[in-house]
Amino acid sequence: MMEDQDLVALDATGEEILYRAMRGYWQPALYAKDLTDKPQPAVVLGERLVIARMGGEVAAFPDLCVHRGAALSLGWVEGDQLRCAFHGWTYGKDGVCTSIPVRFGMRIPPRARIPRYSAAEKNGLIWVCLENEPKHPLPEFPEFNDPAFRPVPTPAYDWDCHFARRVENYVDFAHFAWVHDGILGDRNHPEVPDHEVWREGAELRTAVDTEEPTAALHRELWVVPAEKYRSLRRRDTLQRAMQLLVADRVCARLFGKGIFPRYGIAQGWS
Repeated sequence: MMEDQDLVALDATGEEILYRAMRGYWQPALYAKDLTDKPQPAVVLGERLVIARMGGEVAAFPDLCVHRGAALSLGWVEGDQLRCAFHGWTYGKDGVCTSIPVRFGMRIPPRARIPRYSAAEKNGLIWVCLENEPKHPLPEFPEFNDPAFRPVPTPAYDWDCHFARRVENYVDFAHFAWVHDGILGDRNHPEVPDHEVWREGAELRTAVDTEEPTAALHRELWVVPAEKYRSLRRRDTLQRAMQLLVADRVCARLFGKGIFPRYGIAQGWS
């Protein structure tokens, strides 16, 4: 029989295993629009990163200069080089140190390098994988470039919880009526509607049709005349890779036309 202390140890170990397992999958790190010509800090799976556009590519490294441990996100990009703001060391796109100003051209030690992580830009997001070979390709989101859809980015925000709890919350249809009463659900009708769950390649997908109650919030967002606004027929499809999180697909259909997908990312998971 498992003792209480075993349960506690299993929980702590389980979290560590989950984080290690997620390193081989693509994670959304930034909105692409926020990555300009200046390096940006990001936190992915608890690891602090610096992400920069270098020589026409997106590059991601640990946010740590190997010289004195300064945050490389405080520096800047010069051509295809990332320069540290502390002592001026520069790194190439492969993470190898290319110059140490105070050494007057002397030989650069071979250990003067930082690991480079896989990084890519797709569907308005900057994606990072903390291993060299991602286990699956980047998720497809054809609606992003479909003129029948309109992406509405939401501000990035932090969740003070383990990432598995965040995913669990998003696929929990039963909480809508209680937590989002009057917006996404109705406490007078808390029953979970029939829904679909299926596997598609490396992804686990779900879909549900719900009746959303009339809410002033929706009228403000979509500027719908009050006399025409009744209820919102909604079909949510949440696209999940089997590693628990890759991308969300949330589509709302209003009056049978005008499909408005929304997508979001959460930074700083702990």
